Amino acid sequence: MKAGLLLFSLFLALTTASQSDEQDAKQAYERSIQEYAEGKVEMAMADYQRALKSDPGVARDPKSVTEFILRGLIRQNEGNLAGSLSDFDSAIKLDPKFARAYLNRGNVKTSLGDLDGAMADYNRALELDPKNAKGYNIRGNAKAGKGHVDAAIADFNRALELDPKNANARKFRKLTEECAKERKGE
Repeated sequence: MKAGLLLFSLFLALTTASQSDEQDAKQAYERSIQEYAEGKVEMAMADYQRALKSDPGVARDPKSVTEFILRGLIRQNEGNLAGSLSDFDSAIKLDPKFARAYLNRGNVKTSLGDLDGAMADYNRALELDPKNAKGYNIRGNAKAGKGHVDAAIADFNRALELDPKNANARKFRKLTEECAKERKGE
């Protein structure tokens, strides 16, 4: 009798723990989606990873653009650029008008050394969202990397018009201007 009661108690404890893990995973997943929508990308990625660790099956919506974006960002941070690129491709297939997906994919292409492909993605992102200061800043960096100094400075200036407090655009504009002066021998 005691052995049966002990087995039943153990079964009940494991079942309760499993249900709790599943519930925690679902809550973390739902939080990650909401956080991403609010622009809290780092928090969203952390909750998404927490959800996957608790229950790998919780985040498997093949129609969730946000899920592909989060997984792509995580893979990018882990150095899995091919996986990241695949996730951003999937996000774009699901929502071809989602500008952030193009920016993210462009960043991966930049990391892979495909500046032309990155530029195409940055251009598309800015066509879709022409008031995205971060997009102009990112594209400005890519233009500077290709040696298109004047075009890069124009993008940094546009980023600062849209967001005058954008420290990165200010910093990169200054660096690009300094490099241009050095090339000219000033």
